[in-house]
Amino acid sequence: MTEGSLGAATASAVATTDMWELRWTAPALPEVEHIWPEMPTEPSSSIEIEDQDIYLLTGSSRINLKLRRRSSALKLKRLDGRSVESFERWRTEFDVALPVGRAISVRALSLLRACGSVDALSVAPTTAEAVDIISTVLAPERIVETHKWRRIYRHGSCLVDDARFEVEGSAFRSIGVESANLRSLRTLVSELAAERLGSPCNYMQFLYHHA
Repeated sequence: MTEGSLGAATASAVATTDMWELRWTAPALPEVEHIWPEMPTEPSSSIEIEDQDIYLLTGSSRINLKLRRRSSALKLKRLDGRSVESFERWRTEFDVALPVGRAISVRALSLLRACGSVDALSVAPTTAEAVDIISTVLAPERIVETHKWRRIYRHGSCLVDDARFEVEGSAFRSIGVESANLRSLRTLVSELAAERLGSPCNYMQFLYHHA
């Protein structure tokens, strides 16, 4: 990769993007086909993904900072607002492959209010090494590893994320809908039997409550 293409890739990774989301998370939820009569059933309409995400708790449920084992990356999303119907606008501020470099390392450790290890984290080549470094400056209860099994459905400009995940050996469910287009997301949610899902709860709200 040339210096120019490397710079372009880095700029793309740290470019901000906004996504409207609504998510429900609980120990148990109905199956998607029971709440979404129009759920697409053809194989090409969905994909299955296995993830291992390590959430780094900053003290604010409005900040989603995590290391991703599957993509070997550090990602930051921030809750930027809510609509009157409680749809949440999350802004991805960076999603950067390891090693993340000094600037991203400084931002991440500043959010965690953690001193030191900037240089070490900036050059960590793997998720495991990054976790080891962060573990030296962050209390264990602020590092939460999740193992997820996800099926993601595409419906027009929207995604429906049906996830099963484990935290410390306990199993949970999460169903989320997201789109860059709020009008499309409203239309999708109107097709769901959302009242059967209970009150919305995003991953960060759940993790802080669980902790």
